[in-house]
Amino acid sequence: MHPITNTEFQEIWERLTKAKFNTNDGKPLFMCYICCSQLRRSHQLMKRAMKAEELLTAAINNGSELPRRGNAN
Repeated sequence: MHPITNTEFQEIWERLTKAKFNTNDGKPLFMCYICCSQLRRSHQLMKRAMKAEELLTAAINNGSELPRRGNAN
């Protein structure tokens, strides 16, 4: 089991849920290794999506034309 409070897990949880982690609400204060792994993977996906958004916005602002459909046809 891994502690949540005052760790990277608390920060990731709060960013993903957009809610402050409350130690007095009766919810668990520890996570199993499977949940920790899933939380890290979710955080990585969030970071990749934010980077993709940043790159697409920059490309559009620089005048690049991007395909509007799933294929280039």
